[in-house]
Amino acid sequence: MSGPSSFLTVDGYIAYTFGPQHAHYYLSYLLGVNATTLQPLFWGNRFLIAHPAVTHVTPHCNSSDGRPLWLIDYKAEVNRGAVVPQKLFIPAGEDNRVRHAINAQLQLPIFFVHADGRVGITVPEAVAGHSTNLVGAHQFASLGGRSTTHFCLNWPGYAEYKKQVEIQDAHHRQITVSRLTRRIGSFIDSFIQTNCNVYNASQWRVGNGAIIRDHIMIIGLIQVSAGTWQPIIQLNGVFPM
Repeated sequence: MSGPSSFLTVDGYIAYTFGPQHAHYYLSYLLGVNATTLQPLFWGNRFLIAHPAVTHVTPHCNSSDGRPLWLIDYKAEVNRGAVVPQKLFIPAGEDNRVRHAINAQLQLPIFFVHADGRVGITVPEAVAGHSTNLVGAHQFASLGGRSTTHFCLNWPGYAEYKKQVEIQDAHHRQITVSRLTRRIGSFIDSFIQTNCNVYNASQWRVGNGAIIRDHIMIIGLIQVSAGTWQPIIQLNGVFPM
């Protein structure tokens, strides 16, 4: 295990999605510290932190000297395809930013990881429910105990796309990771259907003859405010030019 702290805000999926500056901002309010002071451990393709502020989440594993470690990000596998850049969702107004983001107790990022270590699930797989081989597929997702939340997507060249979704089952329990992938897959499908005929001159255009659902992998979800989660998205074998 090794790795300078700068790797986390440069080489991880969060940094590729939001850019180094906004990745630093997000990680700072997520963990309640200046992100430059973090000393993450790089283990395989994972970034882990030993941080006493993360007491509301079960540790991912323990270090060789017994310290609890929390998974915070994965190293972006940029050779697989482009990571879709997004604007970080920030609640409007200073009071809302402080209450719902900066001072909120947010959940750690959720990543969709296969048993063989591959990170990400395609939209068609997610919508069809082909997620049973994901690690922890049948465990309850760590979504903070709310009954509903919002998914937000800031795909380049399009207006912010946001929808409220239910995240509890009929027994008022958090939905499973498998069901969560179906929710976010359907959300991205809805975004494509809504915007496939919307003009977008950039290389990130969605729809026929451009980026379609088969190209899209959902890497994970990050809670960017108390009531909002944003997906981390990578294109499968596609590098827009």
